Amino acid sequence: KKVGIIQPTFRAMAFHIPRSGRHARRSALAALIASLAFLAYRSLPFVAPSQENRGSLVPKSSMAPKPGMVEVDAIADGRIFVSIAAYADPELPNTMLSLLSAAERPELIHFGIVWQGPGSGFAAEDLSELAKFWTAEVNERFVTDMQLPHGSVPLWEMLDGRVRSIRMAAEDARGPCWARYLAQLLWEKEELQLQLDSHMRFVPGWDTKARDELKFCSQSSEKPILCSYGAGYSLGTPYWETPKGSSQTSVNCANTFDSDGILLIKARELKAPLDEPRKHYFWGAQFSFSSADVLCEVPYDPQLQMLFFGEEILMAVRFFTHGWDVFTPKEQLFFHLWERDYRRVYWKDNRELFASLLKESQCRVLSQLESGRAVAGTERWPLPGGGVSNPEKDHFSLGTHRTLEDYQVAAGVNFREKRLEARALRGGDNHHREDDFKEAMVLQKPPLTLSDTPAELHSIAGATFSSDALVNARSSYVAQTDTERFVLWYSTTNQTWLLNAGGVAHGLGQEARPVLFSESTHAEPTDVRQWYYFDAYMRRWLPSPSLQFQLKEEEEVEEAESWWNALLKPVPLVELR
Repeated sequence: KKVGIIQPTFRAMAFHIPRSGRHARRSALAALIASLAFLAYRSLPFVAPSQENRGSLVPKSSMAPKPGMVEVDAIADGRIFVSIAAYADPELPNTMLSLLSAAERPELIHFGIVWQGPGSGFAAEDLSELAKFWTAEVNERFVTDMQLPHGSVPLWEMLDGRVRSIRMAAEDARGPCWARYLAQLLWEKEELQLQLDSHMRFVPGWDTKARDELKFCSQSSEKPILCSYGAGYSLGTPYWETPKGSSQTSVNCANTFDSDGILLIKARELKAPLDEPRKHYFWGAQFSFSSADVLCEVPYDPQLQMLFFGEEILMAVRFFTHGWDVFTPKEQLFFHLWERDYRRVYWKDNRELFASLLKESQCRVLSQLESGRAVAGTERWPLPGGGVSNPEKDHFSLGTHRTLEDYQVAAGVNFREKRLEARALRGGDNHHREDDFKEAMVLQKPPLTLSDTPAELHSIAGATFSSDALVNARSSYVAQTDTERFVLWYSTTNQTWLLNAGGVAHGLGQEARPVLFSESTHAEPTDVRQWYYFDAYMRRWLPSPSLQFQLKEEEEVEEAESWWNALLKPVPLVELR
């Protein structure tokens, strides 16, 4: 339209100017106005038809951008789609209010909320407060039922469409990956996307700072993602207050392989601020800011139902193999509520469903991380921005821009061997030194000697356990005998010390003998004479005959069973008394 109206008019005036005095003055004035109009036309960006479904602005130059490339104009002035999955979390409204009140340009923010719980997640006063930031009407309306392969979910709009929401009962929840997939379907072509947790607070001007840092990252990466974990804040902190405490930047790093063989991620706080955003390889779900192109290229996998651990490391590898690079912000932009006691959690509310779905999701994660392949599903899932998935092409798998092996080399991990290199504990690659962090990853503590071990474990009698890595805020311990390696670590889930649970050595992920026993009467493990086991998830004590002594070659027999059933129906090969 601009080419068809403004530019031809300028040319007609420029080349047909009458010569008489009064007409000449009028024509000269018209030519000046036309010239200014032409300059205005040259300075305006325009949306290219081929990019309208991608959420990116085409640059001013005539050269088309590379697919997925974040454009400077989109970063500076684009609308932000904020996706939040909330499970019966009363902190959701205050998280949204904090985000808006701390933003310098709240008018550019739109929300996509998946609420899993009673009601809508908002009281009338919450909606009134939110409406003030947009001068919107306090209203809500049912839009439609969004069709899925196995049913539908209701779509609602609130506050003149500024908040789009999917609502479901808590018993219909299927975990964070499922909920975040649904939240991405609420995207309506905003240029930028921000994924958050539902319990957060934000620093003043976070949006401008995040835009500036993403723009800086785009100078070295075609597809940058700004991502980190946040420092904690206390429950009850008003949304308009900046939480007190540490505001130092932290880096996402590899932590440990858990008993299911899945790599966990932790934040390590730096001693000093960064001078610029720094690349790392361990994406986290708390705060992820990028071009909205990522929603089309790397959508959440709806088949990972009930999955919690494994979500982040799989997404990190998927982003990498699709050509996206993850950066630590140079300064803290938000705070996160790490407490869980104040809210319900889905795996406790839906124990049986959780147990029946988790194992298949874990297998899908491990298959992709260890072999780069996953079994393609048969369902046709809706995709962000429109369209549906093609069963013949897995839209939720690894990419082809870079390989799984490329990721493992860069990050310093080996998923198949469950092995971490030292640089993985520093965020991968060589961007940080161990001296950059406030707390050492490996805590040096006095060695331990376990006494009075049962006859079945005579090989560790008198063995010295040296401190290894930091697991769940406590040091783990390693003992090496002539024939075997043992690892002792503290499980927050079970609230007890465990030895080699699951057959994976926590800390640095080396193979270990899969022996399970514990004692939980001491802050630090000193003795293993008391053979009982309190499982906080099951909320009961398991007597010693239920504990397993399992050899490695027998692990495959139980592979098809969920860890839940294995725990409820153990087959003791050797009773530990």
